[in-house]
Amino acid sequence: MPPRVKNRKDEVQTSAAIPPNAEVTRLQKELQLCNMRLSQMQARLMATLDELDASRNAHQLELKAERRAKERLSEKLDRYLSEVRRADAERDEMREVVSILVEKDFEQWSLAATQS
Repeated sequence: MPPRVKNRKDEVQTSAAIPPNAEVTRLQKELQLCNMRLSQMQARLMATLDELDASRNAHQLELKAERRAKERLSEKLDRYLSEVRRADAERDEMREVVSILVEKDFEQWSLAATQS
């Protein structure tokens, strides 16, 4: 025979058959059990929240360190770019000076060649 499925009507009949003291005792034990479960869940929730806070704090520290590193690299890049611009300007100036010297040399050479 298949097991009998309990319904609400069966529970009411069963609880009516249980003496009131036994029912009170059963309900008190059930309440204690529920309170223990609730306490365990609250403890787990608090532990989870603590872990989440710790992870969030660690993440914030990592972000702060990464921002500082990025700023330092940006400053370093700016210094290098400034140095490159300075070197380019110096090279262009030297190119002009060399060009002027070459023209003077060429003029002197061509004057010397025409005079000889």
